[in-house]
Amino acid sequence: MKLKLYNVRGEEAVLAKKWADDNKRLKKLKALTGLPMPKLVL
Repeated sequence: MKLKLYNVRGEEAVLAKKWADDNKRLKKLKALTGLPMPKLVL
């Protein structure tokens, strides 16, 4: 998924950052547990 690089409203930017943070957390979880990472759907 490509994040929008052009101007977004503050709310969208916050959501995009939260999505990225959640994704990083899931990747760490996957590395620790060895389980397949669930796909995030926006």
